[in-house]
Amino acid sequence: MKQEISSSALNNVFHKAVQKAIRENRALGLSNLTVKDGELVEEKPDGTIVHLGRKPRFGMVKVKKKRFTLK
Repeated sequence: MKQEISSSALNNVFHKAVQKAIRENRALGLSNLTVKDGELVEEKPDGTIVHLGRKPRFGMVKVKKKRFTLK
């Protein structure tokens, strides 16, 4: 059975999964790597932030597709 999922619903699921992974990493004492303003940043479990650098340049990729189909 094919089911269509809207991009907003998919973004909501993605956001919840990311937040859960961040909480689990903190509980396990692991660092989180993120990209902020095109810069790779490491957030340690104690909340300190280490800027790892701007090269190579990181960024977001815009997706223009409005609907996704799961198989």
